[in-house]
Amino acid sequence: MLINLSSDFSNLQKSGIENRFLLGVFFHEWLHYFHNVSTNFGLSTFTSTVSLWQYFHNANINGEIIEHSQYKESISMLSLLLAHAREHTYKPEDLKSINKHKFESLKIIKAELNPTIISDNENLHSYLCEVISKNDPDYRQTIEIRPFEIFENLAYLLEKKLVDALQKKDTSDFKYDPFDEPKVSPYRMIELLFNYFELNLEGDDCIRVMITLLLAVDSMELLNEIIPILKECKDNNLIVEAALIDITNTIIKNNDLVNRLESTDEWINTHFPVNDTIGNAIKSVFKILKENIRKRYKNPFLEFEILKTLELNTQNLTEVLKEYSLCALMKPLPANEIKEQKHTSELITIGEIKHLEDWQQFHAALHFLGLHIGSDGQFMETSKINHRNTSCPFLNACSEKTKLDNPDICKNMPWKTFDLNTPKASICWYGSGVRQTIYQSKEGNKN
Repeated sequence: MLINLSSDFSNLQKSGIENRFLLGVFFHEWLHYFHNVSTNFGLSTFTSTVSLWQYFHNANINGEIIEHSQYKESISMLSLLLAHAREHTYKPEDLKSINKHKFESLKIIKAELNPTIISDNENLHSYLCEVISKNDPDYRQTIEIRPFEIFENLAYLLEKKLVDALQKKDTSDFKYDPFDEPKVSPYRMIELLFNYFELNLEGDDCIRVMITLLLAVDSMELLNEIIPILKECKDNNLIVEAALIDITNTIIKNNDLVNRLESTDEWINTHFPVNDTIGNAIKSVFKILKENIRKRYKNPFLEFEILKTLELNTQNLTEVLKEYSLCALMKPLPANEIKEQKHTSELITIGEIKHLEDWQQFHAALHFLGLHIGSDGQFMETSKINHRNTSCPFLNACSEKTKLDNPDICKNMPWKTFDLNTPKASICWYGSGVRQTIYQSKEGNKN
């Protein structure tokens, strides 16, 4: 629920997005948000995240983990599911090794569907791929491909399509600059996998297949199932888009996805009946999900409609964001303004974002939750948190008194911005997210 922008966007509010390359970068980042709030994959990860937060909320009383054995199996399953859905498995040296090579020189010579046990009755899958270089006989590497690579490869292809389409209208100094090729991993790993299966897909059909894979939480299993259909299209000169639309309609029907939206709505209202900060955040995000998914059921490949709108006029970006929604943006301040401020970045919005305060507190609550998930997928005590990558996500944009007085707290232990001795005190977003998650009054009421 927060997009971090680079210093290239420091003048965004004053001068807008100045060239097609920056628009492409912004579009790429927005697409990650959009695919999380417009696909069945996004819906599943959202409901899993909400469920995990609720378990943590029930198991953590004023900062202490209480007995919660009845939740442990569900907690483990949800933790594994979210790790599979959102994380990659690369070590820094793996990335460095594969990214020394150009995409055209790499080839997957072996790809096996690899199951990850989520529960007694459920597996999720990845592809374990053996990669070689056509130009370097000494290079051989095993790479695991997960949904993370779908999100990145899909966003890259759509970004490139937009930037290339806008070149003919570009009158800036960048008019003849080429589109820089990204690193192979994670941005082109799915294309590499498609090459292994000899699907010979055109660029737009690559995009359509990746969008289709986001119909399922187990995206790689779905890919395995539709490969024969895609090969049949190639062998018989059939239109891939038509086949994918048929696949989409079949999945929606067989999995009763339309009614699933209604049942999820009922589940949320049952478990979060109070319209407090967390309740409002969850309900407002789900409303966006429901609206966007219904649009996608009518038009599975909404991205091409969005591209046409932006190609017609880049000023239509605001209308696109209004139609499909946007979260808050974190951007660095211009260099000449940093000296005058007590922070180096600022949080901005494009257009109106309802429930912004609620979203940011919920974002903090989820960050706090994530710090408590151990390597075994279970909750651990706050005292056992490894103080690496624990900074408040709003650190650089914050000028709250707590940060000014005790910056090390916000950098290393942001949960301490909430003080149990003064639970009703006015505090920052992070402290509020922690309070919503763990506080229980003496009367036994949480929050």
